[in-house]
Amino acid sequence: MKHNGFKYRYRQRMIARSALNVQRIKQFTNASSVRTIGFVADEAQKIQALLAFFEKGLTVHTLVFSYEKRLKNDNRDAVFSNDLNFWGLPSKENVQVFVNQPFDLLINLLPSPFDPADYVCSQSIARLKVARYPLGEVYDLIIRHDEPELNTYINEIVKTLNNFSL
Repeated sequence: MKHNGFKYRYRQRMIARSALNVQRIKQFTNASSVRTIGFVADEAQKIQALLAFFEKGLTVHTLVFSYEKRLKNDNRDAVFSNDLNFWGLPSKENVQVFVNQPFDLLINLLPSPFDPADYVCSQSIARLKVARYPLGEVYDLIIRHDEPELNTYINEIVKTLNNFSL
C-alpha cells in the first residue's frame, strides 16, 4: 500500500479516530490469566505453534490478512486485497465479529504497519493490544524485537506479561 497521498492520510485519520472512540476496558494481565486471544497475522499456519507458550484451554480467534485476491470459491475467514474498500480498509461486515470479541489479549503479528490490520486492531475492544511497532493510541504494549522468528517474539510477549504484577 502506498504511504503517501490522500487515501493514506484518510486511512491514518480513520485509524486514529477509531482508536480514540472505541469503548473498552484496558487491563494489563499476566500470561497465566489469559483466556481469550486474538491474533492478526498474514499466515494462519503460524498460530498453532505459538499456542504452546500459553496455558491450555484458550479460546483463540485469528484474522488473517492476505495480500492476494480472493478467488470466487474461496470462503476462508480471511481479509483479501479485493475485500478492501476504496480507501484500502476492510468493510465492517468482514471484520465485525472479530472486532467485537472481548479478547484478553490481541496480538498483531505483522512485522510492520499495514493499514487494514491496524484499522481492525484500532476498532477491537480487546483488553490488551500488543504489536511490534507503535501507532498512536492503537496498541497498549509495544515489544520491539529484532529477531523475526515468531516463537522468539511470542516468548518475549509471555515473559513481559509474566513480569506484570497483579
